[in-house]
Order: sequence, then structure tokens, then C-alpha cells
Amino acid sequence: MSINNSLDNTSYSILDITNAFENVKLSALKKAIKVSGSINSVTIGPNAVIESSCKENIENVSNNTNNNNNKINESKSNESSPATESSRGSIRFSIKKILVENELQRKEEVRKSVEKRKEEMERASKAFREEMLLLREILTAKKEQERAAELARLEADEERLAQQDEIKRRHAQQLHAQRLQERKERFEREAQQHQALSERKALITSLDEMFKEKIKSLCVLSSGSKDHTAVAQALAPFVAKFRELHKQIESVNEKARRGELNSADVTYAENIVQQADEIFNLSKIEINRIDALYDEEVARREQDVKQAEAHAYAQAEAEAANIQAITQAQAQVSEQQKQAGPQETLTEQLPDTPPSESNFYEDQESLQILINATTFLNRYAECYQNFLLSPETKRFRFECQKAINIPVNTISAASGSDLMDKYNKLRLLLQGNTNLNINQYPESVAFCKNLLAKNIVNQGETLVSSKPEMAFGVAAVTVALCCDFPDLMALLLAHFRTICPYICPVYLSQLPGQSNEDYYKSIGYKYTDGVIERQDKFLCRISGIMRLYSAIIVTNLRRGVNCPHPHGLQNAWRWLAATLNIAPKPKHVDAIATLIYDILQVCGNAMFNAYPTQFLKLLRTLNDQYYPLLQQSGVIGGPISRLEAFLRNTLATNSIPAPEGQLPLNMW
Repeated sequence: MSINNSLDNTSYSILDITNAFENVKLSALKKAIKVSGSINSVTIGPNAVIESSCKENIENVSNNTNNNNNKINESKSNESSPATESSRGSIRFSIKKILVENELQRKEEVRKSVEKRKEEMERASKAFREEMLLLREILTAKKEQERAAELARLEADEERLAQQDEIKRRHAQQLHAQRLQERKERFEREAQQHQALSERKALITSLDEMFKEKIKSLCVLSSGSKDHTAVAQALAPFVAKFRELHKQIESVNEKARRGELNSADVTYAENIVQQADEIFNLSKIEINRIDALYDEEVARREQDVKQAEAHAYAQAEAEAANIQAITQAQAQVSEQQKQAGPQETLTEQLPDTPPSESNFYEDQESLQILINATTFLNRYAECYQNFLLSPETKRFRFECQKAINIPVNTISAASGSDLMDKYNKLRLLLQGNTNLNINQYPESVAFCKNLLAKNIVNQGETLVSSKPEMAFGVAAVTVALCCDFPDLMALLLAHFRTICPYICPVYLSQLPGQSNEDYYKSIGYKYTDGVIERQDKFLCRISGIMRLYSAIIVTNLRRGVNCPHPHGLQNAWRWLAATLNIAPKPKHVDAIATLIYDILQVCGNAMFNAYPTQFLKLLRTLNDQYYPLLQQSGVIGGPISRLEAFLRNTLATNSIPAPEGQLPLNMW
């Protein structure tokens, strides 16, 4: 602090000296300016010109004195005298001398004072220089101190900034490391989540496959059942539950596609599959029960057929005995007439043998067709019995069922390419030209053909009964396959006739001692838990069967195929003629009316084109003679009214329009 104060005081004194020196210089300059006009030489200092200056000064002084004296003399001229003027001249000389001496003395004094002043100024200048030097040194020291302080401050600031930078760098490193660690942890979490999600997706996919496998197994199990209609009715609640579960598992699959699965969804899907497994087991039990009942029914029907055959044989023997008796009686009469002569005539005629109820309501040829169909199916089933019961072929049978069920269930007449695709799949399968070689087992071909025939007929019961126009797509593929495999048509007809005896046509009578359930099953009705199916469902089902059968009859062959039609239009004529030759049984009137209407609606247009005259006669016979018999049965309902309206419109226009859904020519 003392050094700073002394420096401040020194600076103040120097400033004062500097200011005084500046004032002196200004004063001298001002005076020099005043006398510069009259003085042309040096008047101060050792180089001053004294004589000239003295003369000039004396002259000036004398001039001034003279002037003054002149003025005085002028004022006193009148008073002074010449004596006075002489004294005055001496006085003026002495004054001039005095003035000169005074001036010289003054100049000397001035010179001395100037020299003194010069010395003082030199001392002051020297002191000033010394003081300035000291001041410079002080200022330099101060600047050095300030520079050192500033340098120290800068170094401190730099150190502080370096420390701050180091702290920031460390903080940034820590923050970067923390971010890297967080990113790593996030990546690990995401990887774990992704892995968990992938595992959940894989699990959901496997569960979905298990669920679909259950559905496929159920479809295969139901398609392999022996009584499709009863199975369909029995499994209806199970199918509804499966559909509900399918919607639920589809919602889980949708979440899996969006990547929103969690453990609860997996548990939910596992519960769905568990429920599906339980439903499948229940369905399997139900199908086994229905198959057992079906086997019992088949055994009973075989017994009925045997009884019917025995009954028919007994009737035939009785008729033969009657004919033989009649022949013998006629021979005896002829012998008697010969013996009696020509005038004697036989007055008594033998009465006609009254037809039995069985002969009145049944066509023996049609009945024999039904018996042959039943026998054929039984013998055909024996061909692959070992294959069917072998545990080694269980998986193979399942694959065969799947390879047949899927194409048959997805037949569509939307395009020719679709029909060709389903036809090729089934054709190659039956030829053994697919990955699933059905020729590897001797009996597997018969098994597959029978399964295919059964599934095609089942399409009539299920698909065509609800969508009649779908019959033509199934019929097109069926006819094409039957051209390649003729024995397939025999299997189809056998299944058509055993499932619906009206296809023969046969109207079976209830045998003595036969229960109502056994009887109605023999004519095509289904029973569920001992309850017969409703009449409207029965009529709808047999209507689908007849429409599919009729569609097969009128379906054209595929392009480029030159083989005869496996079951042509003559079979429709035969069915109508056989039906009109049998009196309508009251219990079967609504079924007969339904089937006549169906076959006429599907085959009528083709029959008009093929047999224009004879078919019109057949229709008039149906309208004039057979329809009144249907009305006399006392049955009133939709089938009778629908057939009446159809016949009235047909006979009025002499035409029947082409059926809805019939495929165009050369579609595929």
C-alpha cells in the first residue's frame, strides 16, 4: 500500500512541475511574439547583442525622453530661458548614462537570473529526468507487477478453466459412459424383450398350430365317421365353441403380429388350446358313440335286408306257386273243354291275385338295386378292413383323409382353373403320383376311393342342401374323376342309395316287430340322442342329395374327354318312370313330391332337349294321373304346393329353364 501511495504522490509532483514548465514556455512565447516585430537579434542569454540593443534601447529611451522633453519644453517654452536649456542637456546626458548603466545592470541581472533560471531549469530538468526515470522504473516495476499479477491471474484463470474443462471432460466422460451403460442396458432389455417376445410368438404359433391341428383332427374324425348327419348335429355345439375359441386365438395372433404379447396372452392361449383339447376329446367320444350306433344300425339294416330278401324270396315263391296253380288250373280247364266239346264254355274265371302292400308300394327292380348297393358297400369295406384296423397305418390314414377332405370341401365353381386344381389334386392322389403315395399299402386305394365317394355324397347333405347352386361344381369334379376311375361311380351310387333309398326309388315298409327308430333310420332319417330329426331338416337334406345326384346326371364332360358319361340322362328318365309306376305311399308323399320337384328342376331342361315329345307326355302323366294320387294321400304342405305350381307353369310354357348355377359349356 505504501509503494502505491508514494507512486501516487510522485506522480502528482511531476504533474505540477510539468504544468509550471508549460506555463513558463507559454509566457516566454507570448512575450517573444510581442517583441518579434521590433527585435531581430538575440537579447537573452550569452549570445545576446548588447551594443546594438543598448543603442536601440538608448535611442528608444532618448526618443522617448526627447518626446517627453519636447512636450515639456513646448509647454514651458514661454517660461524657460536659454540658460535653463543647457543645464537640462547635461541632466539628460547623466540620465541617459544612468539609464544605460541601469540597463546594463538590468541586463546583467537578467542574464544572471536567466542563467540561474537556466541552471534551475537544468536541475529541475535533471531532477525531472531522474524523477521520470524513477517513475518509469516504478511504472515498469508496477507494470511488471501488474503483468505478473495479470499473468498469474491469467494462469489462475487458465488453470481454473483447465480444471473446469477437466471437470467438464470428466463429467462428459461420466455422462457418456452413463449413456453408453444406459444404452447397453436398454439394448439388453430390448434384446431380452425381443427374445421374450420371439419366444412368446413361437409359443403362440405352436399353440395356434396345436389348435388348428385339433380342428383338423376333428374334421378328419367327423369326415371319417359313419353317420355324417348325426355327427354334424351332435357336434354343432362343439363346432360353435370351436369358432368362439378360434376368434379368441385369432385376437391373440393379432396381438402377436403387432408385437404386443405378454405372459398373460400366452397363458390365455394355453387355456384356449386346453379347452380345444377337451372339446376334441368330448367330440371324439360323441363320434365313437354315433359310430357304434351306426354300426348297430348297419347290422340291423343288414338283418332287415336279409329279412326283406327272405320275404321277397318267399313272395316270389308264393307268386310262382300261384302262377303254377293258375297254369295247372288253366290246363285242367282246357282239358275239360276238350273233353266236353266246343259247346261247353268256362263260366267261371279265376280271380286275379290281389297285390300285397309290399308289391303295391315297391318296385322290385329298385328294391334289388338297393339290396345290391348295400351288399356292394359291405363287401367293399371288407377289402380294406385290415388296413383300417392296423395301428401302423393310423398316421397314413390321417394323411389320406386330410388329402381328400381339403380339396373336396373347397371345391368352387368360381372359375375353371379352380375346378382343374381340385380335380388334379384328387386325380394325382388316386393315381399315387403325389408325395402321399397311396399305393404303398395294398388296401389303401380302396380306402381312399370309398372315403372320396362318401365325402362327395356328404357335400350333398351339408353344402348343397343349404346352397343348391354349389352342386354343379362338385358334380363337375366328380364326373371328371369318374371318367378316370369308373369304379368310383359305383361307390358313389351305392352311397347315394344307402343314405337315401328314395334315389333307387324304394319306399320301404315297416316290418313286423321293427321299432319306429329302426324303421325311420332305414328310410334315411337321422336320430340324435334318440330323437328323430325334424321333417323340414330331413326334406332339406334329401333335397341336397337329390340335387347333387341330378347335377351329376346333367353335367357335361370336361373338354377333350371322349369317354361315355359315367351316369347319363337316361338315369333321370328311369327314376321318373320308376317313381310313376309305384303308387305313392302316404308316409312318403312329402319326400316324393320334394324329390320329383328337385330332379325336374335340375334335369328338366336337359330332358326337354333330349326327349321333347316323350318327356312332355311323361309330364302330363305326372300331372294328370300321379299328382292326384299325391293329393289323395291327405298330406298338405309346401312340397305338394311347390310341385303343383311347377307342373302348371311347365305345361303352360312347354319348357323348363336351365337350373341356377349350371356351368357353361367348355368352362374347363
